[in-house]
Amino acid sequence: MDDVVTVLVSDECADCKRVLNLFQKYKIPFQKINVDTHPRIMAVMIKRANCRTTPQVFFNQMHIGGAQAVTWLLMKYDQEAQTNPLVPTVYELISRDVYIDDIEFGSPLDDSHVDSQMFELTGEEISGAIIRSHQDEMDRKELSKFDCVQVTKEVKESIGKVSRDLLEWLTPAYKDYYSGNKVKDTLMKHYNFQSSNLAIAFGQELLTLGIIHRIGHDRLASNLFLRKGRYRLQSVRSPKILNSFRTWNERTGLYSLSLDPILTLSRLLRKMAEIIASSTNDTGIVDYYAARKNPKFRDFEEAVCELQLVNIKDIDDENAKKAFFINVYNLMENHAFVKFCPKKVKKGMFGRVEYVLGGVKGGFIFSMDEIYHGILRGNSEHPKSHEKLFSESDPRIRFSLQNIDERIHFALNSPNRSTLYEYHKDAINEELRIAAELYCNSNKILFISGKKNKGIFPKFMKIFVSDFATDGDTHSLLESVRKYLRMDTFRLRELNNMLEREKANDEEVTVLFKNNLSSPQKNMLRSIISSVKLSPNSPLRQVIRSLTPWAPDLTWDCKGWVEENIEHSLIRESSKSTLMTSSDGHSVSSNSIGGVPLNWI
Repeated sequence: MDDVVTVLVSDECADCKRVLNLFQKYKIPFQKINVDTHPRIMAVMIKRANCRTTPQVFFNQMHIGGAQAVTWLLMKYDQEAQTNPLVPTVYELISRDVYIDDIEFGSPLDDSHVDSQMFELTGEEISGAIIRSHQDEMDRKELSKFDCVQVTKEVKESIGKVSRDLLEWLTPAYKDYYSGNKVKDTLMKHYNFQSSNLAIAFGQELLTLGIIHRIGHDRLASNLFLRKGRYRLQSVRSPKILNSFRTWNERTGLYSLSLDPILTLSRLLRKMAEIIASSTNDTGIVDYYAARKNPKFRDFEEAVCELQLVNIKDIDDENAKKAFFINVYNLMENHAFVKFCPKKVKKGMFGRVEYVLGGVKGGFIFSMDEIYHGILRGNSEHPKSHEKLFSESDPRIRFSLQNIDERIHFALNSPNRSTLYEYHKDAINEELRIAAELYCNSNKILFISGKKNKGIFPKFMKIFVSDFATDGDTHSLLESVRKYLRMDTFRLRELNNMLEREKANDEEVTVLFKNNLSSPQKNMLRSIISSVKLSPNSPLRQVIRSLTPWAPDLTWDCKGWVEENIEHSLIRESSKSTLMTSSDGHSVSSNSIGGVPLNWI
């Protein structure tokens, strides 16, 4: 069998391009497979490399590594070839070393049988990818045909640009609506219409295309643009529906167009990931204000409206529904954070912001809560209302999963806000396994201490304990997370020892729930505490509440951390009412929480 170097890449991946350039530089023959186009290969890659990121390089069936490992390896062999003219080429060095028993890289992750044809694509897979790509390209062309407005005989503008221009030109009026005369005058001023009739005719075109809408309950015809009418822009008509910047109707010619939901969502995830990446600093902190001002976010808000045209009724496979709605949830969450910024996000956001999915007519509206609890948790009871979100007659119940997969919580509660990962139907099980292991791999997030005989879990695991443990016992979480610590042998051994001691009735394991602070958050809180004069009799909860106006964006339970850092204040729970004073002399009421609920600070 000929030696084969396989490079697994993904779309718009800078590291992938760098590795491919290195192989071309050293004249190493390779085959390139795009895992975004072939999700089955994605599943193989994750299982063999235990990693979701690209590129991943394999020599025959042996895993070499990612971009950093491959770059280091090629540079090492290049230096060896330059200093000793008798050694083989870089490619021959790799071919020689990869079969050495004691090689430091390339060994399989387990002793399972290695399939010699695992990276060979079948004719059906290749033709299917080509057909999907061709159909998506045709749909995109069809979409662009009807995405324009004839302003004058000479000028044609896109619907998105006209909507954005009107949003800028029209002075905000009471409840965001405008009189027909106001719209007519604005059109005449900016489009240089020579007569009122031309401006009214164009206003009629805007009304027909759904760029503006008639409001009110008067007797005037709702489908006519009149000077006495009142109108509201589509872009501000439904602010809680995040993908309602524009819409489609019979007049646009796209009323029956059905876009591929997977390809459309994948394209939107890449757009949002690019916006997030461009607004993330070197420490991994996302500047959502900068992201909102990014011109690409303006384009994204128009592009995300294409979800109104996707056909989700044919998504009936459990894995397909799981991957699709995890992606929709993560996209909507990032969209809401960029649009409103976390400091302005209030309690209940997950039940208020929505997306329209599944067709212009007969589409479905989903909130984040409805996706989380109604679909991904199999229409389980909401943790606060203790009621199911979908009734038996609700048509959306058809999308609810039959079984709850506890790993979805790790995919939906990722602490890494700077990365937006796309999940795939054919690789969802391996992807969720990696998501769970990555989450549990951090001792700062999931704390296991054999010395203290203690386990500290994130708060969401207490809220959804029934998803992790059938008996609903918090101690059962210790058993549940064992399978996600297989890559961390030290903490796994600690946990096993704790459980053995508890089983022998020697010592009971303490289980706590709280969210830990990051280093930047700790530094911020230290500076805040130093600027606040604490009363020696202030109760702990009051201290936390009084700090809130200075730190409204911290998402943590700071009880333990505050106890450790302000011991000198002699905080006692016995005190009932105390005012706290900042260093500038302003009093803060103990009942004030800065407009932000404790579980959001």
